[in-house]
Amino acid sequence: MAIKNVLVTGCLGFIGAATAEALIGQDYNVTGVDCNYYRGMNKFRLEKSSEYKIFDADITRPFIHFNGDENFDSIIHLAAIPGVRDSIRDPEKYYRNNLMGTLNILELMREYKIPKLVFASTSSIYDWDHASYRPMPECGTDLPQHPYAGSKLACEDLCRIYHELHGISVSVLRYHTVYGPAGRPDMAPLKFAHKIANGLPIQLNGNGLQERDFTFIDDVVDANIRAMNHEAGFEVFNIGAGEPYLLNYLISNLELGFDKKAIIEYKNSNNLDASFTWADNTKAREMLGWEPRVSFYDGIERTVSWYQEHRTELQGIEF
Repeated sequence: MAIKNVLVTGCLGFIGAATAEALIGQDYNVTGVDCNYYRGMNKFRLEKSSEYKIFDADITRPFIHFNGDENFDSIIHLAAIPGVRDSIRDPEKYYRNNLMGTLNILELMREYKIPKLVFASTSSIYDWDHASYRPMPECGTDLPQHPYAGSKLACEDLCRIYHELHGISVSVLRYHTVYGPAGRPDMAPLKFAHKIANGLPIQLNGNGLQERDFTFIDDVVDANIRAMNHEAGFEVFNIGAGEPYLLNYLISNLELGFDKKAIIEYKNSNNLDASFTWADNTKAREMLGWEPRVSFYDGIERTVSWYQEHRTELQGIEF
Protein backbone atom coordinates (compact mmCIF):
# COMPACT_ATOMS: atom_id res chain seq x y z
CA MET A 1 0.00 0.00 0.00
CA ALA A 2 1.48 3.34 -1.07
CA ILE A 3 1.03 6.03 1.57
CA LYS A 4 0.68 9.58 0.29
CA ASN A 5 -1.97 11.47 2.27
CA VAL A 6 -1.49 11.51 6.04
CA LEU A 7 -3.54 12.90 8.93
CA VAL A 8 -1.47 13.71 12.05
CA THR A 9 -3.35 14.24 15.29
CA GLY A 10 -1.58 16.28 17.96
CA CYS A 11 0.33 18.02 15.19
CA LEU A 12 1.42 20.93 17.42
CA GLY A 13 2.78 18.66 20.13
CA PHE A 14 6.44 17.79 20.53
CA ILE A 15 6.36 14.55 18.55
CA GLY A 16 3.51 15.64 16.28
CA ALA A 17 5.20 18.80 15.02
CA ALA A 18 8.46 16.98 14.33
CA THR A 19 6.60 14.16 12.57
CA ALA A 20 4.56 16.54 10.39
CA GLU A 21 7.71 18.45 9.42
CA ALA A 22 9.52 15.25 8.48
CA LEU A 23 6.56 14.03 6.43
CA ILE A 24 6.45 17.31 4.53
CA GLY A 25 10.18 17.00 3.90
CA GLN A 26 9.53 13.59 2.35
CA ASP A 27 6.77 14.97 0.08
CA TYR A 28 3.77 13.49 1.87
CA ASN A 29 0.52 15.46 1.85
CA VAL A 30 -0.12 16.30 5.50
CA THR A 31 -3.24 17.42 7.34
CA GLY A 32 -3.04 18.16 11.06
CA VAL A 33 -5.43 18.20 14.01
CA ASP A 34 -4.66 19.81 17.37
CA CYS A 35 -6.40 21.56 20.24
CA ASN A 36 -3.23 23.34 21.36
CA TYR A 37 -2.27 21.61 24.63
CA TYR A 38 1.24 23.06 25.14
CA ARG A 39 0.47 26.57 23.97
CA GLY A 40 3.69 28.13 25.19
CA MET A 41 5.83 25.96 22.92
CA ASN A 42 3.95 26.75 19.71
CA LYS A 43 6.45 29.36 18.54
CA PHE A 44 8.95 26.51 18.09
CA ARG A 45 6.49 24.16 16.42
CA LEU A 46 4.74 26.29 13.84
CA GLU A 47 7.59 26.78 11.39
CA LYS A 48 6.16 24.30 8.89
CA SER A 49 2.49 24.74 9.76
CA SER A 50 1.87 27.08 6.82
CA GLU A 51 2.70 24.15 4.53
CA TYR A 52 -0.28 22.02 5.60
CA LYS A 53 -3.87 22.38 6.73
CA ILE A 54 -4.50 22.31 10.49
CA PHE A 55 -7.91 21.72 12.06
CA ASP A 56 -8.28 23.33 15.49
CA ALA A 57 -10.41 20.57 16.95
CA ASP A 58 -11.11 18.51 20.04
CA ILE A 59 -10.87 14.84 19.09
CA THR A 60 -13.15 13.81 21.98
CA ARG A 61 -16.03 15.08 19.83
CA PRO A 62 -16.85 14.28 16.21
CA PHE A 63 -14.60 16.91 14.73
CA ILE A 64 -14.07 16.60 10.98
CA HIS A 65 -16.59 16.27 8.21
CA PHE A 66 -14.58 15.42 5.14
CA ASN A 67 -15.92 16.14 1.71
CA GLY A 68 -14.26 13.03 0.33
CA ASP A 69 -11.38 14.83 -1.39
CA GLU A 70 -8.76 14.07 1.25
CA ASN A 71 -8.60 10.31 0.73
CA PHE A 72 -6.27 9.71 3.67
CA ASP A 73 -4.08 6.64 3.43
CA SER A 74 -2.96 6.77 7.04
CA ILE A 75 -3.47 8.45 10.41
CA ILE A 76 -0.63 8.97 12.86
CA HIS A 77 -2.53 9.39 16.11
CA LEU A 78 -0.41 11.31 18.61
CA ALA A 79 -3.05 13.48 20.30
CA ALA A 80 -3.45 12.66 23.99
CA ILE A 81 -3.17 14.17 27.44
CA PRO A 82 0.11 12.95 28.98
CA GLY A 83 1.34 12.97 32.54
CA VAL A 84 1.31 10.52 35.44
CA ARG A 85 0.61 12.68 38.50
CA ASP A 86 -2.14 14.75 36.93
CA SER A 87 -3.91 11.57 35.87
CA ILE A 88 -4.28 10.56 39.52
CA ARG A 89 -5.81 13.92 40.36
CA ASP A 90 -8.23 13.87 37.44
CA PRO A 91 -8.54 10.36 35.97
CA GLU A 92 -11.83 11.12 34.24
CA LYS A 93 -10.12 13.74 32.08
CA TYR A 94 -7.52 11.22 30.94
CA TYR A 95 -9.97 8.50 30.02
CA ARG A 96 -12.31 10.98 28.31
CA ASN A 97 -9.59 12.54 26.21
CA ASN A 98 -7.34 9.59 25.48
CA LEU A 99 -9.87 6.78 25.13
CA MET A 100 -12.78 8.70 23.62
CA GLY A 101 -10.40 10.59 21.34
CA THR A 102 -8.99 7.32 20.05
CA LEU A 103 -12.48 5.86 19.61
CA ASN A 104 -13.43 8.85 17.45
CA ILE A 105 -10.30 8.41 15.34
CA LEU A 106 -11.08 4.73 14.83
CA GLU A 107 -14.68 5.52 13.92
CA LEU A 108 -13.39 8.08 11.43
CA MET A 109 -11.18 5.41 9.90
CA ARG A 110 -14.04 2.94 9.72
CA GLU A 111 -16.40 5.46 8.11
CA TYR A 112 -13.90 6.72 5.52
CA LYS A 113 -12.13 3.37 5.03
CA ILE A 114 -8.72 4.71 6.03
CA PRO A 115 -6.57 1.57 6.07
CA LYS A 116 -3.58 2.38 8.31
CA LEU A 117 -3.16 3.68 11.87
CA VAL A 118 -0.01 4.44 13.85
CA PHE A 119 -0.99 4.77 17.49
CA ALA A 120 1.28 6.46 20.02
CA SER A 121 1.39 4.50 23.25
CA THR A 122 3.78 4.61 26.19
CA SER A 123 6.30 2.56 28.12
CA SER A 124 4.33 3.56 31.23
CA ILE A 125 1.96 0.64 30.68
CA TYR A 126 4.64 -1.78 31.93
CA ASP A 127 4.91 -2.72 35.59
CA TRP A 128 8.61 -1.88 35.71
CA ASP A 129 9.16 -2.42 39.42
CA HIS A 130 7.93 -6.01 39.21
CA ALA A 131 9.43 -6.75 35.81
CA SER A 132 10.96 -10.15 35.17
CA TYR A 133 12.61 -8.91 31.96
CA ARG A 134 15.55 -6.54 31.43
CA PRO A 135 15.20 -5.13 28.81
CA MET A 136 11.41 -5.30 28.53
CA PRO A 137 9.91 -6.97 25.43
CA GLU A 138 6.46 -6.16 24.09
CA CYS A 139 5.13 -9.32 25.70
CA GLY A 140 6.26 -8.09 29.12
CA THR A 141 4.04 -7.37 32.09
CA ASP A 142 1.28 -4.92 31.09
CA LEU A 143 0.05 -3.77 34.47
CA PRO A 144 -0.53 0.02 34.54
CA GLN A 145 0.10 1.74 37.85
CA HIS A 146 -1.82 4.97 37.20
CA PRO A 147 -4.76 6.24 35.10
CA TYR A 148 -2.61 7.73 32.33
CA ALA A 149 -1.04 4.36 31.57
CA GLY A 150 -4.40 2.65 32.04
CA SER A 151 -6.00 4.93 29.47
CA LYS A 152 -3.26 4.21 26.91
CA LEU A 153 -3.46 0.45 27.38
CA ALA A 154 -7.25 0.68 26.95
CA CYS A 155 -6.62 2.55 23.70
CA GLU A 156 -4.31 -0.22 22.51
CA ASP A 157 -7.06 -2.75 23.16
CA LEU A 158 -9.55 -0.61 21.27
CA CYS A 159 -7.16 -0.46 18.30
CA ARG A 160 -6.88 -4.25 18.35
CA ILE A 161 -10.67 -4.59 18.37
CA TYR A 162 -11.05 -2.28 15.35
CA HIS A 163 -8.35 -4.23 13.53
CA GLU A 164 -10.21 -7.47 14.14
CA LEU A 165 -13.69 -6.08 13.35
CA HIS A 166 -12.88 -3.73 10.49
CA GLY A 167 -9.50 -4.81 9.12
CA ILE A 168 -7.65 -1.60 10.01
CA SER A 169 -3.88 -2.13 9.98
CA VAL A 170 -2.46 -0.84 13.28
CA SER A 171 1.07 -0.26 14.49
CA VAL A 172 1.18 0.55 18.20
CA LEU A 173 4.40 2.32 19.23
CA ARG A 174 5.31 2.32 22.91
CA TYR A 175 7.59 5.32 23.26
CA HIS A 176 10.30 5.42 25.93
CA THR A 177 11.16 8.89 27.37
CA VAL A 178 11.25 10.97 24.21
CA TYR A 179 13.43 14.11 24.43
CA GLY A 180 15.19 16.68 22.29
CA PRO A 181 14.92 20.29 21.04
CA ALA A 182 11.49 21.90 21.59
CA GLY A 183 10.59 18.98 23.86
CA ARG A 184 7.98 18.79 26.57
CA PRO A 185 8.80 21.30 29.32
CA ASP A 186 7.44 18.98 32.01
CA MET A 187 9.84 16.12 31.25
CA ALA A 188 13.23 15.70 32.87
CA PRO A 189 15.71 16.43 30.02
CA LEU A 190 14.40 19.89 29.10
CA LYS A 191 13.12 20.69 32.59
CA PHE A 192 16.49 19.92 34.17
CA ALA A 193 18.26 21.86 31.41
CA HIS A 194 16.14 24.90 32.22
CA LYS A 195 16.84 24.61 35.93
CA ILE A 196 20.59 24.30 35.49
CA ALA A 197 20.81 27.12 32.93
CA ASN A 198 18.94 29.49 35.25
CA GLY A 199 20.50 28.46 38.56
CA LEU A 200 17.23 27.00 39.85
CA PRO A 201 17.03 23.92 42.07
CA ILE A 202 16.15 20.56 40.56
CA GLN A 203 13.73 18.75 42.83
CA LEU A 204 14.61 15.11 42.42
CA ASN A 205 12.52 12.32 43.89
CA GLY A 206 14.70 9.67 45.49
CA ASN A 207 18.46 9.41 45.04
CA GLY A 208 18.69 9.92 41.27
CA LEU A 209 19.57 6.27 40.65
CA GLN A 210 16.42 5.69 38.62
CA GLU A 211 17.29 4.64 35.07
CA ARG A 212 15.52 5.90 31.95
CA ASP A 213 15.73 4.75 28.35
CA PHE A 214 16.05 8.22 26.76
CA THR A 215 15.02 8.22 23.08
CA PHE A 216 15.85 11.16 20.82
CA ILE A 217 13.03 12.80 18.88
CA ASP A 218 14.56 12.17 15.44
CA ASP A 219 14.60 8.44 16.09
CA VAL A 220 10.97 8.47 17.21
CA VAL A 221 9.91 10.36 14.09
CA ASP A 222 11.76 7.82 11.95
CA ALA A 223 9.89 5.03 13.76
CA ASN A 224 6.55 6.75 13.12
CA ILE A 225 7.14 6.96 9.39
CA ARG A 226 8.51 3.43 9.11
CA ALA A 227 5.53 2.08 11.05
CA MET A 228 3.15 4.05 8.85
CA ASN A 229 4.55 2.30 5.77
CA HIS A 230 4.55 -1.14 7.37
CA GLU A 231 1.51 -3.32 6.71
CA ALA A 232 1.40 -4.71 10.21
CA GLY A 233 -2.05 -6.18 10.65
CA PHE A 234 -1.92 -5.45 14.37
CA GLU A 235 1.54 -5.16 15.91
CA VAL A 236 3.01 -3.55 19.02
CA PHE A 237 6.55 -2.14 18.98
CA ASN A 238 8.83 -0.79 21.69
CA ILE A 239 10.44 2.43 20.52
CA GLY A 240 13.35 3.07 22.83
CA ALA A 241 17.09 3.52 22.51
CA GLY A 242 17.66 0.27 24.39
CA GLU A 243 20.27 1.77 26.72
CA PRO A 244 19.11 3.22 30.06
CA TYR A 245 20.95 5.98 31.92
CA LEU A 246 20.72 7.15 35.53
CA LEU A 247 18.92 10.44 36.19
CA ASN A 248 22.08 11.54 38.02
CA TYR A 249 24.02 10.84 34.83
CA LEU A 250 21.55 12.90 32.82
CA ILE A 251 22.14 15.78 35.21
CA SER A 252 25.94 15.45 35.04
CA ASN A 253 25.85 15.56 31.23
CA LEU A 254 23.63 18.63 31.30
CA GLU A 255 26.09 20.23 33.71
CA LEU A 256 28.87 19.60 31.21
CA GLY A 257 26.79 21.08 28.42
CA PHE A 258 26.05 24.29 30.29
CA ASP A 259 29.40 24.31 32.13
CA LYS A 260 27.42 24.93 35.27
CA LYS A 261 26.76 22.95 38.44
CA ALA A 262 23.24 21.80 39.17
CA ILE A 263 21.50 22.62 42.42
CA ILE A 264 19.76 19.42 43.47
CA GLU A 265 17.15 19.09 46.19
CA TYR A 266 16.62 15.40 46.88
CA LYS A 267 13.08 14.54 47.93
CA ASN A 268 11.51 11.36 49.27
CA SER A 269 11.02 8.61 46.71
CA ASN A 270 7.68 8.59 44.93
CA ASN A 271 6.08 5.24 44.24
CA LEU A 272 4.88 6.62 40.89
CA ASP A 273 8.47 6.82 39.66
CA ALA A 274 9.61 3.53 38.15
CA SER A 275 13.07 2.40 39.19
CA PHE A 276 14.01 1.83 35.54
CA THR A 277 12.78 1.75 31.96
CA TRP A 278 14.61 -0.23 29.30
CA ALA A 279 13.21 -1.17 25.91
CA ASP A 280 13.87 -4.40 24.13
CA ASN A 281 13.66 -2.91 20.63
CA THR A 282 14.49 -6.11 18.75
CA LYS A 283 11.05 -6.36 17.16
CA ALA A 284 11.17 -2.80 15.77
CA ARG A 285 14.64 -3.46 14.39
CA GLU A 286 13.61 -6.69 12.70
CA MET A 287 10.13 -5.80 11.41
CA LEU A 288 10.43 -2.05 10.75
CA GLY A 289 14.12 -1.89 9.87
CA TRP A 290 14.37 0.79 12.55
CA GLU A 291 17.26 1.47 14.83
CA PRO A 292 18.12 4.39 17.13
CA ARG A 293 20.83 6.49 15.51
CA VAL A 294 21.28 9.43 17.89
CA SER A 295 23.37 8.57 20.93
CA PHE A 296 22.49 9.80 24.40
CA TYR A 297 25.51 12.12 24.36
CA ASP A 298 24.73 13.65 20.97
CA GLY A 299 21.08 14.03 21.93
CA ILE A 300 21.91 15.88 25.15
CA GLU A 301 24.39 18.10 23.30
CA ARG A 302 21.77 18.99 20.69
CA THR A 303 19.18 19.66 23.39
CA VAL A 304 21.54 21.96 25.32
CA SER A 305 22.52 23.82 22.13
CA TRP A 306 18.88 24.35 21.23
CA TYR A 307 18.08 25.64 24.72
CA GLN A 308 20.99 28.07 24.66
CA GLU A 309 19.92 29.37 21.24
CA HIS A 310 16.33 29.96 22.39
CA ARG A 311 16.93 30.79 26.04
CA THR A 312 15.39 34.27 25.89
CA GLU A 313 12.29 33.05 24.08
CA LEU A 314 11.83 30.26 26.65
CA GLN A 315 11.50 32.62 29.58
CA GLY A 316 7.93 32.62 30.82
CA ILE A 317 7.25 29.01 29.90
CA GLU A 318 6.49 26.83 32.92
CA PHE A 319 9.09 24.07 33.35
